[in-house]
Parts: sequence; structure tokens; C-alpha cells
Amino acid sequence: AENGILKVGRLTDFQAHQIEHQLGAYTIATMARLAVIHPAYYRHILKDAEAKFTRFANMVFGKDTEQEGLDALTAFIQECGCPPRLRQLKSKVEITETVLRNVADTCSLIKSAPRALRRDEIYEILCECCDAGDTKVKRFFQSFLLRHAEPCCCGLLPMIMRQMKQKLSHD
Repeated sequence: AENGILKVGRLTDFQAHQIEHQLGAYTIATMARLAVIHPAYYRHILKDAEAKFTRFANMVFGKDTEQEGLDALTAFIQECGCPPRLRQLKSKVEITETVLRNVADTCSLIKSAPRALRRDEIYEILCECCDAGDTKVKRFFQSFLLRHAEPCCCGLLPMIMRQMKQKLSHD
């Protein structure tokens, strides 16, 4: 169990765990939630810590790139029999976009490495965890892009648009 001793004096990354805690109000099985959230979270922050993810890929899975390492982690989680999507977990309620928004809006935000997330980013991660192939989620992202077409000072909109084009082209 994580008890804080190993991270004394270090900036650590437990944002995925904070997301998982909030999601616990709706679903059962802590480890399964973490298994679903971590790959999506890592995909989201991959470019913010390329060297760290490349080292992880090499040391843990014998892979050369951060993306290969993340793919290997995702495959390993699936080999362990963990459900790859939130909607496949036992749940107290139906996991809807409203539930995901509530989780994102109430999740503890922590200053973590490689960077702190915003609530909208947490919501995006949760939507990805739900089901990348879910047409309701796709329609939501498409409507989000139409509603928020003005320039974004942080560059978030171009990133979302690239991700949406990639996801839609793979389906």
C-alpha cells in the first residue's frame, strides 16, 4: 500500500488515484478502476514526460519508445483479465456523461508530475475510459468541438481535434 514514506521530498504522480477515488462512489473494484484509468491517463500526459515513459518502456517491458511501452502496459492489463472500459465494471449506477462530469468536477486536483490537470482534461480521460468506440461519447466530443470553436489560449482545442480525428479514423 502507498503510505507516503517513499515519496517524502519528491513530487509524485497520484492524479489517476484521485480520479479513481471519486469514481468509487459509482463503481465497485478499486484495482479494476485503476487498470482502466491508468492507460488513458498516461496517454494523456505522455508528451509531458517522454523521457520518463521511454525509460519505463525500456526497463519494464524492454520496448524502445514511450508509445510501445504504453501499448505493452495496456496489453498486460488486458492479459490480467481486467476490463478495459469503465462501463464493463460492476457499477451502482449507469456510467453516463453526467456521472463522468460529476467525477471530474469533484475530483481532488493535485500538483503532480509531470503537470497538474484541469477538470476538463480529467473529463476527457474519463470519457476515453468509458468506451472510445461509443457513439454517444463521439457525438459528445463532436458537439463540444462545435460549441467551443473559438481559439483556445492553452492549445487544448487543437489537441482535442487531433485526437478526435485519430479516434474517428480508427473506427
